[in-house]
Amino acid sequence: MGKKIVVFALGALLVGASLLPMAVNATSSAEENFFVQKDKVVSENYFKAGNNIDIAGTLEKDAYLAGQIINIDGVVKGDVFAAGNILRINGVVEGSVRFVGQSLIINGEVKKNVMMVGSSMTVDSAAKIGWDAMFAGNLVELNGSVGGDARLTGALARINGSVAGNVWAEVESLEFLPESKVDGRVGYTSGRDAVVEPGATIVGGLERTDLTAGKDVNTPSKYEALLGWLLWGFLSQLLIAIVLIALMPKHIDLVAEEVKNNFWRNFGWGLLFVIVTPIACILAMITVIGLPLAFVTLVIYFILLYLAKIFFVIGFMKLVFKWFKQKEWHLMLLAVIGLLALGLVCAIPNVGWIAGLIATATGFGAVLQVKKAVLMK
Repeated sequence: MGKKIVVFALGALLVGASLLPMAVNATSSAEENFFVQKDKVVSENYFKAGNNIDIAGTLEKDAYLAGQIINIDGVVKGDVFAAGNILRINGVVEGSVRFVGQSLIINGEVKKNVMMVGSSMTVDSAAKIGWDAMFAGNLVELNGSVGGDARLTGALARINGSVAGNVWAEVESLEFLPESKVDGRVGYTSGRDAVVEPGATIVGGLERTDLTAGKDVNTPSKYEALLGWLLWGFLSQLLIAIVLIALMPKHIDLVAEEVKNNFWRNFGWGLLFVIVTPIACILAMITVIGLPLAFVTLVIYFILLYLAKIFFVIGFMKLVFKWFKQKEWHLMLLAVIGLLALGLVCAIPNVGWIAGLIATATGFGAVLQVKKAVLMK
């Protein structure tokens, strides 16, 4: 991926990760701290958003966590999906770990993959990662063991542990300390040679690609540009969703309920106003006297067009939970999962635009209906 896209995306994601816990705190109940005691077993998927989350017991299924500080001292038999400031894994995760945040510290064992985007990842000398380790951020210190490949993107990668597979890195600096061992090969892209200290072992050899070799690194391919654009769109909408939910959770929930309860009615009215509003504004501009009104209306119109998808995804996720007769999640989790899913669907060639149109029109219509109901009271 082009370096500019990577830097921008990671910066936006870090901002989102830092705002997420604060938004959760502003909208959650008074109980901000959650604790699973050592002798407790949770048999269902575990969803928690708060300040401090401590898991000393056993989770039989997946864990979905958002908080300032998250500690896993017990056992998670499924996967861990987390966002926040610090995630510490001192126990055992039998599935994979996916984390967005500032710091990931692994002192225990993750039996499958570890995927992180953030500032720093530290793997202790006694820690184990069963499959692959994938990291994008600033600093990674890999002192434990990785059973598969290590794929690293960032400023500095320092390895003093064992990697059973290959190491692939795009970094400013790559260091192999005396206790490091790579059973596969090392392929890395950097502006400087890797530091390999005496005692370090690289079985498959070391190969460097210079950052400036072959192409302009600031000119991404079409695929990279599309990926960067999709990531930017998701992150920018997520940041706005975080702020909206933090400032006006009741209003957001009201519009989302309207999407859930009157889906197709909102789509019909929304589509009508999406088409008619610009035409009406153009006609108003022709009259000259209506120019200020048309300008104000268009500003509001384009703002609502952008926000409509956020309202839609939260309402649609509520509808999904209604279909499956499940208890609804926190608004923030609904927004994250909904925006990600909509972004992936909209990226499908030839048909993705249909999903985008439905989302925009339905969200737009729900806002109008809620506004109408408020004015009529």
